[in-house]
Amino acid sequence: MINKTKIITLLIALIFTVMFSDVKTSFGENIKIIVSNNQIPVKINPLIFGNNMIGYDPTMLEDWTTSYVGYSNYGSGVWNPQTMQSVPAVINFAKEIGIKILRFPGGNESWFYNWKKTIGNPSQRPHFLYGLDEFLKTCEELGAAAVFTLPYFTGTPQDAADLVEYLNSLDDGSNPAGGIDWARERANNGHPLPYNVKFYELSSEVNYGSPKKGVSPADPVKYAEAYLVYRKAMKAVDSTIQLGAVTVNSGSVGKGISAWNDSVFKTAGNTIDFLIEHTYRPWYTSNDETVDPDQLFDDTLKSLNEVDKYYKTLSRHFEMVTARRNIPIAVTEYNGGFEQNRPIPFRHSLGTALFNAGLLQLFMKPENNILFANYWQFINSFWGMIKNDQFMQGGGVYIKRPNYYALEMFHKHFGTELIDVTADSIGSPSDLNSINLLSGIKWQTEQTFGAEIKVSQDDVEVYFTGESDLNFYHVHKKVAVKPHTTYHLSAYIKAENLQDKEGVLLEIQDGRGWSKTRSNAVTERAWGTIDWISVGADYTTLSDASDISVIVRRVKRSSGPVKGKVFVRKVSLVEKPVNLQTENNALSASASLNKDGNKLYLMVLNKNVYQDLEASIMLRDFSLSNSVNVWTLGGGSVATTNETDPNNVKITHKLTDLQNENTLSYLFPAHSLTALEFTLKENSLRPSPPVLHQLPSRE
Repeated sequence: MINKTKIITLLIALIFTVMFSDVKTSFGENIKIIVSNNQIPVKINPLIFGNNMIGYDPTMLEDWTTSYVGYSNYGSGVWNPQTMQSVPAVINFAKEIGIKILRFPGGNESWFYNWKKTIGNPSQRPHFLYGLDEFLKTCEELGAAAVFTLPYFTGTPQDAADLVEYLNSLDDGSNPAGGIDWARERANNGHPLPYNVKFYELSSEVNYGSPKKGVSPADPVKYAEAYLVYRKAMKAVDSTIQLGAVTVNSGSVGKGISAWNDSVFKTAGNTIDFLIEHTYRPWYTSNDETVDPDQLFDDTLKSLNEVDKYYKTLSRHFEMVTARRNIPIAVTEYNGGFEQNRPIPFRHSLGTALFNAGLLQLFMKPENNILFANYWQFINSFWGMIKNDQFMQGGGVYIKRPNYYALEMFHKHFGTELIDVTADSIGSPSDLNSINLLSGIKWQTEQTFGAEIKVSQDDVEVYFTGESDLNFYHVHKKVAVKPHTTYHLSAYIKAENLQDKEGVLLEIQDGRGWSKTRSNAVTERAWGTIDWISVGADYTTLSDASDISVIVRRVKRSSGPVKGKVFVRKVSLVEKPVNLQTENNALSASASLNKDGNKLYLMVLNKNVYQDLEASIMLRDFSLSNSVNVWTLGGGSVATTNETDPNNVKITHKLTDLQNENTLSYLFPAHSLTALEFTLKENSLRPSPPVLHQLPSRE
């Protein structure tokens, strides 16, 4: 049978191709990338080039208690438990992308990880042959720092203090934590000198919990109180260590602020060493075979602006609560949030690699104050940037996925000192149609215990009476929409004494409901007492969608009764046109010098999924050689992977020439990452750049 929907979609795509056939030229004439030699370079923090190494406890996380397979013994593939040595090929892969910090045991695996089970004679720990000392051997082989993720739902502050003693104390009999002399234990296990591990996290994403594991979300006040106890115990052993505190993942709160963060900051903010942030965009779990990957990644790449703003919002919120400025942020997990496998595993696609490249550009910006960043995660498992399906059998072929190449681009084709660059596009088309699809549609309400609702044509007022932990969805508007189309929702929200840990937001759902489609998008949330704030969200409809609901929403998460008032006004839903980048700047540029000062690098991310973009590159106050090296990370489409052919996505190289001494016109391919290397004829003498972060000593 002929699929009419697909035919219509193809016709629409053809019409837009004709309509926008000249857009490439108009964009190209207006984009200018200007690299200036008028500021002191800033040293790029090397710790933003980090990764995660998984350390499973199979007795807690996998069904191997009766038939043990041994995956955890391999460190996901970096370790050979038969020889008790690293796998040389994997260590070389890690060196090729310049990993500077490794996180372990990583993720929610840390909730139950008992480090004391993982040390000592290998014959006494058959399920932990890649344990704590083996992980630190990996770090030493790479010259990388380490960050250890502590358990929260199991373990004690004393266990954490013992860990610091094991890792950092001298084997001199001092035994600062009392009890077992853990420094002597370390020496007996083959490492007489301290490891000097400086960074620790008090667990990972404990604010969410896990119904599958029977773990309820942690209470923010109790968590913050525990943080104070853990930090005191650990610093009593080594005052130089730093302990991070969990914050809500940025993807859960958008540009707004969260009640969890607020409670943690109020309780422990005066002592928190750094904030833990996990950046995933979007959180996409649908195995929709008919999804439009171009539209999906168009939205994903546009979200980089939201991420940039959120890092600043998180810092401002911390400062507002604690009066402490410039709190460091550790992005201990980041990736494209694609937890699905059909039509292809988007997490392993070119589009996700480009998103992660855009995140690296954000991490290196000094104003974001990123302490370190760790890609989730290095090898095999569900998210690995390298895979080998036969690693446990001692054979197989290693395949580098696109995300690997994104990090390789920055390691091999970018410098160490950041310099000033701007990328401006003048007169770009508007990204929004001005017609509000919700205009004239009345709010629909339902009675519910625990809330009183008042509505007018446009405005909503909800009074939560404090009688229940209410799952609130009882006021909404429903509107007809097109399939495979992106819509932008905007509104203003205000709260008065809203006593709630979750907050109230606006949600877009497929009209058939969340339980049937698992398809939604949410805005920032309001809580406490807050004046009118602007909130917004983008939502792309499913391939068979006919309508959507815009809902005033409060999610029940065992947070206790909710009380207070919320007001909503000026709710607007507009259709976003196809094939147009919403930001004025579809090209994101970073510039740097190498440590010798004789190479200038320009890294350019073309976030436009549909179009090649031409830009005029102007290099001010540099004396340059004529020849330019160019490396490009690209592939057939944003949905291209290396799962079946390892050469689908790769880095290509070519040479080009300057048009004159300081200008180059260059066409950047759609959905690509490009590095240009210029050779300076003579070094410019400048003061030494300031060091923002110091790599911890491993001596």
